[in-house]
Amino acid sequence: MERIGFIGLGAMGNHIVRRLLRAGHDVYVADLDSDAVAAAVMHGASRCESPAHVADNAEIVLTCLPTPEIVEEVVLS
Repeated sequence: MERIGFIGLGAMGNHIVRRLLRAGHDVYVADLDSDAVAAAVMHGASRCESPAHVADNAEIVLTCLPTPEIVEEVVLS
């Protein structure tokens, strides 16, 4: 299985991460909401401190973010 990074653990992202974990992937997560990260970690994800840390650990990085501007900000950080 692949190491997948996921940035954005809101209503949709949280569910996607759980499905990736159930499928057997190693999932590395980051979000501004520490409670959302903690919930993902409880299900088996690995906590990352920043989007760059996610990218350093994952072969594929997915985002589930609300606006193009936020996507751009995350990608450039």
